[in-house]
Amino acid sequence: MTYNQQNLSVGDRLRLLTTLNALPSPQFDMIVFALDPPAGNIPSTAAPQGDRSSALLTRVDSPIGPGLTVLQEVLERPSGGKSD
Repeated sequence: MTYNQQNLSVGDRLRLLTTLNALPSPQFDMIVFALDPPAGNIPSTAAPQGDRSSALLTRVDSPIGPGLTVLQEVLERPSGGKSD
């Protein structure tokens, strides 16, 4: 298996984290559902959003995750993080 880590700038990584932190909980849950991390990798909805966002980014950017560009693509979809 190939490691998918993306070479995003620090600013891009911070923007991803800020975007995830700002999402309403139902929309964040849609992103988690779309990325389908293994059960237990993302804290429950009772956890602070920042903890959940950080866990999602860590998982997505891990050697077994889909990569940060996939997360960016999901966020850019109309049902993702951007509202038009």
